[in-house]
Amino acid sequence: MADDDLTPPPDESLPDQSRARIRADLLAAAQDGRGGARRWLAPIVAAAAVLVVVGVAGWAVQAGRDDNGAPAGAPTPTVPGADWTMGWPDDPAPSEPSGKASVNLSTCVDPMGQVLAGAQQVVTFPADDVGGETTMWVAGESYALCDVRAGITIVHKPISMAHPSGVGPFQVSSIYPRTEDGFRTVQVAGGLVPQGATAYDVSYTFPDGHTERATTTTDDQGRTWWRMVYSYAGGEPDPTPIRVTVSLSGVQKEYSLKPGVDTCAQANETC
Repeated sequence: MADDDLTPPPDESLPDQSRARIRADLLAAAQDGRGGARRWLAPIVAAAAVLVVVGVAGWAVQAGRDDNGAPAGAPTPTVPGADWTMGWPDDPAPSEPSGKASVNLSTCVDPMGQVLAGAQQVVTFPADDVGGETTMWVAGESYALCDVRAGITIVHKPISMAHPSGVGPFQVSSIYPRTEDGFRTVQVAGGLVPQGATAYDVSYTFPDGHTERATTTTDDQGRTWWRMVYSYAGGEPDPTPIRVTVSLSGVQKEYSLKPGVDTCAQANETC
């Protein structure tokens, strides 16, 4: 412990003779109306005030020192928890997302958005023998088919769900993927089975004499969709029309697909 006495020194009384002399001088100055008296009195008062301030400040500094002469309670400049050699370990960890992100990774999303804005995927057909995937998308009262195969994504032109008519719902898209021997032709069609239809069937007869029947599947709302896929060797369009036979409640209708017109149903790619 230090021997310093932190208690301020007690006031000392002035001798009576000195006190009387100072009082007389002050009275004389007060009675003197000349500015000179005020001029010498002001410096004395100011000097006395400075001495008092200096004395109190010195006592406060002395009282604030510890035994080693250093100011007590002086803060040490540190960064709590920081390791300057290893970066910033106290950085807050990334917060968890408030909800799960729902991202549709289908390659149909972007091209479908350009053809049928706001469309939602409603059904996926099982993989076919040609190695592709077909999905159906709906927006409002319209639908469109998306087919992905051989690295190519095809979106069909939108069809009305309420009033489908003519050959439009039965048109096929055509792509010509390369093979080891040259090219193949892959043609796809699909649509919605009319509500309440019974014994519905769609079949396509191609120029080579082959007939391909459509397959069906049902979505979560109970709607039935059909899809047809056919592939054959060669990359040259055949000028012979494709014949479509539609059976609905015992009634048959036939359509003829004109090459280059009804065989190019894609809206996002050229044939």
